[in-house]
Amino acid sequence: MIPASVYTDAARLKKIIFLTGSIDAALGMLGADQFGAQALEYVLALSEEGWRIAAKHAGVNVPSQTTRDAIVDLYTRRLEIRACLNKLKSAGGGR
Repeated sequence: MIPASVYTDAARLKKIIFLTGSIDAALGMLGADQFGAQALEYVLALSEEGWRIAAKHAGVNVPSQTTRDAIVDLYTRRLEIRACLNKLKSAGGGR
C-alpha cells in the first residue's frame, strides 16, 4: 500500500508548479527576470491578497504557509543558480 504522505507530497508539488507558473507569468508581464533578485523580492512581498490572486489564476486553493515557503525556496534557488551560471560564464565556460 502507498503511504498517504506520497499523495500529499504529490498534491503539494502540483500546487507549487501551478503557482510558480502563475507568478512567473505575472513577473513576465512586469518585465522581471524570473531568475533574478527582483523576482524573489516580489515573491517575498506577496500579501495575502497576492497569494489569493496567484492561486485563483493557477486554479488552485490558497496555499498553506508550507507551500508558500517552498515557493520562496524555489525562487531563492533560482537566484543561486543564476549566480552560478554567471560565474561560469565569466570564467569562460559559457558563450
